[in-house]
Amino acid sequence: QADCVAIAALLGRAAAEAGFPGLERADLSGNFFGAAGFLAAAVAIGDCRLRWLTLASNGNPPSEGSDKVEIPFCRHFLRMSDGETEKEREALALHSRQNPLQLFLEGLLVNDTLEELDLSNCGVGIDTAWVLQEALAGHTKLQTLRLCENPLGEAGLRHILRLLTEMGDVAGIDLFGHREADIRCPPVKYRHAHPAGNYKLDMSLVADRAILRTLLRHVGSKYSDAPQRHLRFDPKSARPTERDPRGFWLVPCFGTCNVMYMPPLSEASHRRAKEAEVEQLREAETSEGGPRRSFQARGSFVGSNGRLGSFDSGDDVYAPRKSRVRVSPMS
Repeated sequence: QADCVAIAALLGRAAAEAGFPGLERADLSGNFFGAAGFLAAAVAIGDCRLRWLTLASNGNPPSEGSDKVEIPFCRHFLRMSDGETEKEREALALHSRQNPLQLFLEGLLVNDTLEELDLSNCGVGIDTAWVLQEALAGHTKLQTLRLCENPLGEAGLRHILRLLTEMGDVAGIDLFGHREADIRCPPVKYRHAHPAGNYKLDMSLVADRAILRTLLRHVGSKYSDAPQRHLRFDPKSARPTERDPRGFWLVPCFGTCNVMYMPPLSEASHRRAKEAEVEQLREAETSEGGPRRSFQARGSFVGSNGRLGSFDSGDDVYAPRKSRVRVSPMS
């Protein structure tokens, strides 16, 4: 992985200090990029001139010794201290089911130069396709995406089709030779048709971080004045608190995030219900011939129509000014 990290540095402008402005085209296919190499590449493409990149046929390398590789850019990318860097290495080793390519795809969130990307035969499954969808949804330059010979399955194809609708200007996506998904691939917890629900997210997993960013973006697109409206975070769990200069939420990279998303059935129905409630109160005031007053108590009352009513503590009870109120001794 040390070689992969060194090669990945050439993708960005970090080498400009040595008089090298960075690559515009790079073919890194047929290698053994793992977590360390993909993470370094993710950092590099955040500030680069790269327009064409192929990572086709990159197989996962042996895990032995990979945790000892120095990742020179990792602290800058994830804003981690030296101690947190060690935790990241442990997390990568723990979640061996996670395709390390997802670390690179997460870096595409801050890339705005790539025009062509080849990820053929990289083991892109359902969860990796989900990360790709979330990372490229706002990309403005990408024209061609190749995902040949990958185990996408039906669910993975759905993620790619949604990506097509979200990107808009993409010229083509090559899915030749795709096959059924691997049964060991973890399912994606997010449901596009009905995203409401309780989410328990492992923030060391790239796919779960993508879910949290998607929830935040979904809420922010509807309620720009309150970007976390209808999201209830467990006070003891990790949660995002700030954004980077580009407007992306800085989600935690460790720990567990417990969040509940409970939006109204629709914003229009919610607004109509509020308007109907206000209208009913206005009509009641008009019919009684004057403004109404509210109080809280427990007991009974006799209205102007001579009928006996009752109320309980904590209820807002409205009565006309001319009605005669009789409160029981229990109040």
